[in-house]
Amino acid sequence: MNRSDVLRFTRFDSGRHFLDSGGAYGRVHESPAPEDGPELAVDPAYPKSTAIVVTQLLVDVFDQDEALQGYVDSWNAEHDSSYFEATQTALESLGYTCAARDNVYNGENALDQVYVWEVWECPSRGGGDWVYPGDSAGYWPEDTDITADADLVDVAEDGLPETVVVLYLHTGCDVRGGYSPPLVGRFEGESTIPCDLCVEWCPDDAYEDHPAYEDILNEGSCGYSSNPTYHLERGLGVDWDSAEWVEDKGGWRVNCQGEPIVLLPGRPHY
Repeated sequence: MNRSDVLRFTRFDSGRHFLDSGGAYGRVHESPAPEDGPELAVDPAYPKSTAIVVTQLLVDVFDQDEALQGYVDSWNAEHDSSYFEATQTALESLGYTCAARDNVYNGENALDQVYVWEVWECPSRGGGDWVYPGDSAGYWPEDTDITADADLVDVAEDGLPETVVVLYLHTGCDVRGGYSPPLVGRFEGESTIPCDLCVEWCPDDAYEDHPAYEDILNEGSCGYSSNPTYHLERGLGVDWDSAEWVEDKGGWRVNCQGEPIVLLPGRPHY
């Protein structure tokens, strides 16, 4: 997805929501946009604060659906209701049903900002496994003349996607309020939404003789633990308090089981 388009959502000025009570700490939309390119936000002094940059994540693995985005945007502009309510009504008018919904805040994550996600499916997908998306095109609403809608004609020549993902980026301070308008599209990859949202760790190859090298190599991924940063600390004895930033490696030298080793952070593969 185009970076400038992503920033419209990840830095959307959500104002001062009555539930967004933490204004003294600053709001996401008031913070500078992240640099173009880096997948992770890194503070050399605090390895455990390493975060996945959501803006870059969306640039890399999210495909905005031009047809549905225009349709939902028009619906939001024409109806005096919340983004969540108007978007629900818009997608239901096309025959979609919401198969799953959550806020990533409710689970393990190391994101630099959170978001609400929704998975919508066409009738033929009803009762299916929403974790895996349907076809990217081919769905035609039975009760809607799709060609009569200016926002859908021409850009949806092959039909609409069977599975749609809607994101509301949190751009306030308090997670209870301050969200962006809906971002409509699909994530790339085998799963409908990214499930692994924590930073992974890999030992530097120069430390192959370290007693914990193989264990860290195997257990430093989200496939082994829902939060590798804390698993390495509690399960393998990584002392994050001893960490020293190694500039040329892009990682930290830490003590682990009585010996130093350099650990490199990474974003999970999607």
